[in-house]
Amino acid sequence: MENSNQVPQMPALSCHLNENTHSLLTPRTTDLPTLIRAPFSGLGQEQTNTLDYTTSVTQNNVQKSVVTEDQSLPVFQPAKEIPATISWGSFKGQEITDQLHVMYNRIVSWKRNIFKIPSGTLGKAFIGEITRLLDLWINKTSMESISFLALNVFTATMLQKPSKTSKNRDHIKYLGERLEKWKAGKFKKLLSECEAIQKRIPQNTQQKNQTHVAKVFTRLMLQGKVAAALRWITNNNSQPLEISPEVVKKLKTKHPDAAPLATGVLKKDKVPIVEPVIFENIDAELVYKAAKITKGACGPSGLDSDTWRRILCSKSFGKSSSDACDSIARACRRLCTENVDPQPIAPLLNCRLIPLDKNPGIRPIGIGEVLRRIMGKTVVMFLKPEIINSVGPLQLSAGQEGGCEAACHAMSDIFAEDDCQGVLLVDATNAFNSLNRQTALHNIRHTCPEFATYLINTYRNPSKLFLPDGNHLLSKEGTTQGDNCASGFYSISTLMLLQELSLIVGCKNIWYADDGGAGGYLESLKAWWDKLLIIGPPIGYFPNATKTWLVVKQEHLDKARELFDGTGIQITQEGTGDKSGGQRYLGAAIGTQSFIKQYVQDKVAKWVTELEELCKIALTEPQLAYSAYITGLSKRWTYVMRTIPNIADLFAPLEACIRSSFLPIIVGNHAFTDTDRDIYSLPTRFGGLAVSNPVEMCPLEYSLSRKATQPLTEAILNQKLTLSPEETHEMNQKIKHAKNGISSEKTLYNKYKLASKKEKSTDCDSALIPLL
Repeated sequence: MENSNQVPQMPALSCHLNENTHSLLTPRTTDLPTLIRAPFSGLGQEQTNTLDYTTSVTQNNVQKSVVTEDQSLPVFQPAKEIPATISWGSFKGQEITDQLHVMYNRIVSWKRNIFKIPSGTLGKAFIGEITRLLDLWINKTSMESISFLALNVFTATMLQKPSKTSKNRDHIKYLGERLEKWKAGKFKKLLSECEAIQKRIPQNTQQKNQTHVAKVFTRLMLQGKVAAALRWITNNNSQPLEISPEVVKKLKTKHPDAAPLATGVLKKDKVPIVEPVIFENIDAELVYKAAKITKGACGPSGLDSDTWRRILCSKSFGKSSSDACDSIARACRRLCTENVDPQPIAPLLNCRLIPLDKNPGIRPIGIGEVLRRIMGKTVVMFLKPEIINSVGPLQLSAGQEGGCEAACHAMSDIFAEDDCQGVLLVDATNAFNSLNRQTALHNIRHTCPEFATYLINTYRNPSKLFLPDGNHLLSKEGTTQGDNCASGFYSISTLMLLQELSLIVGCKNIWYADDGGAGGYLESLKAWWDKLLIIGPPIGYFPNATKTWLVVKQEHLDKARELFDGTGIQITQEGTGDKSGGQRYLGAAIGTQSFIKQYVQDKVAKWVTELEELCKIALTEPQLAYSAYITGLSKRWTYVMRTIPNIADLFAPLEACIRSSFLPIIVGNHAFTDTDRDIYSLPTRFGGLAVSNPVEMCPLEYSLSRKATQPLTEAILNQKLTLSPEETHEMNQKIKHAKNGISSEKTLYNKYKLASKKEKSTDCDSALIPLL
C-alpha cells in the first residue's frame, strides 16, 4: 500500500498548474508550475514544541529568559516544531531541520557566485517558491520553524553559477534541475554540486593596472554601482583583513556581552496601546518602493540588492513578483503586530562581518540579509512620522529632512553667539555596539510604541555575525551592524540623554546619533559633561574623553584649561591661527577661519586627485566618466558647499582641473572660451552639461541650504525637546515650501545666466544677481 505521508508524484516542470495536483499548504492560487507547490507531506498534524535554531546552551538560556516577565519584554508563543509525520524526500520531521542546518552552515562561508534569474517559467517558479516559503511562516504552519532557514538555503543553492563563462541557457538548464532536486528533497546532491562549484572558483590575482581598472570601472557603472566604481578608481577601498586569532579577538572587543537591565532608567508608566489595524497600510506597493531604493552587497545567503530588486520589481515575472511583495508586506505586518518566536527568524537576522584595515585598528563592517533590509526599510518608511515625532528636533539621525545640514548650521550659529564661550563635541566609545539593548527595548515601548514590536522581534535574541571563514560572533548588545533600522533605534534610545542634558542652563545641545555637541558658557559645558558621564553608561553610552574636543574662544582659553583639567578632553583654541584652531563636525568644520580654510583646502586637494583619476578613465570611457561625475563625484563637495560659508575661492583648484582636464576630454575641445564654460555649467534642459562651476555655485548652495533648513535650525536653536504632530506638520510644510522655492530660484538663476550670455533682458529676481 502506498504510504500516505509521502509527497504525491508531481508532474515535470510545465507552464501551467495541474488542477489535479493536491496543494498541501493551500497558498494563494497562482499560475506557477506544480514543481514547487507542495514538497512536504503530513502538514495537517501540528505540535507546539520550540525549534532550537542555534542548538546552543547559551542561546537556549537567552530564549528562556526572554519569555519571562522579569526581562521587561513581552512574552511570545513558541513556534511549532516540525511533526515527525512530515517528510520531504528521504528526510522526516527533525531530520529536515538538521539537514537544512548543515547546508546553511556551509553556505555562509561561500564566495558570492550568483547568476541572474532567467525570465520565463523557471524564473516565476523560483520566485513562487520564495513566496511559498515566506507563507510557511506568515500563516503559522507546521513548517513555520524552518521557513527562513529553508529560504536562505534555497536561494543560495538554486542560483550558483556553474562556471565563470556560463550563459543564460546554462542557467536555465541548471535552475530547472535544481528545482527538481529541491522538490524531491535531494539536499545532499544539491550541496555536493554547489560545493564542487565553490571549490573551483579561482582566487582573484588580477594586477591592478590601468586597463584592469578601466574594465572594472565600466562593469560597475553599467551595473549602476556608481559609488563602488568611484571607490575603485580613487583607491578609497579599505582592504579586508585575513582572519586570525588576533583579528577575532579585536572583533570580540567591539561586540561586547549583553549588559544587565538598567533598572534605574526604566520607564514605568503605562505602555501606550497601538491598534494593529494601522499596519494594514504596509502593502505590496510600499515593499516595491523599498526594494527599488535598497542597495548594497549580500548577506550570508549570497543574494545582493540587485537580485532582490529583480525578484520584486522586474516586469519579467508579472504576478509572481507582486505576490512576493505581498508576502513580504504580510511578514512585515506580523513582525509589527505580534511578538514572535525569535528562533525561526534567526536566519533572516544574521549578517556577514567583514574586518577592514583601519590603519591603525579594525573597522568591522556588518552586511545584513537584503531581505531584512528591505523589510526594515519598509517599516521605517511607514513609521517615519512616528519615529521623528518621538525623538524631536534635537536628535537629527531619525530621518529628518536636511537634519545633518541643519545640525551644522545650528552649531555654527551657537558658536557665533556673543555669549558662547566654546562648543564641546563629544564622541563615544563603540557607541552603536554598546547600547544597552534590553533597557532600550523596554523603554522604546513607551517612547515609540508603534516601532517597538518590530524592534523587539528583531533584537530579542543575539544575531550571528558570520566571518569570511564561516565562524561567527554574536551581536548581543547594541544595534546590529547591517540593520537599516539601527539609526532609528539608536536615536530613540538616546532620547533620555537629551531630556536630562537639556535641563542644564547656559548651553544648547545638538545630537546626530552618537555625535553629541553643546555650546554655551564653559561652566555649563563642564556641568553638561559631568552629567553625561553619569547618565550615559547606564543606557550604554560611554563618552570617550580622548576623542572629545572643546573648541574655545581665545579669551576664554585659560578658564577652559582650568575647568576641564584632568578630564582628558582635547582643547583647541579658537584664535591660534593654525590647523589647531577648530575641529571637524559632521563633515563640516567649527572654529577659526584659518582652520576652516585649511580643512577645505585639504578636501579640495583630495577631490582634485580623484578627478584626475576619473580623467584617466574618461580617455577611453567618456560617457561613463561623465555619468560618474554627475551622479557621484560632484556630490562629494556639494555637502561642504552647503554647510560652510565663505569658501568659494578655495574651490579654484578644483575648477581649474575641471576646466583644463575633465571638460576637454568629455567634449573633445581643448580650447574653449569662458562663454563655452558657462554654457557647459547650465543644466541639460537649458542645453548645457550640468558640469557646474564650484566657485560660482558655492555661495548659492550655502544660501539655498540655509533657506531649506531654516525651520529645523530654528527648532534646534530654541531647544525644543519635542514637537506636537501639528508643529511637525507645520515645519515639514515650511521645508517643502522652501524646497519648492529653491527649485524656482535655481531655474531663475540659470535663466539669468543664459540670458546674459545671449545679451538679452530677463525678468529674473534681482536678488539673485549678486550671487553670480
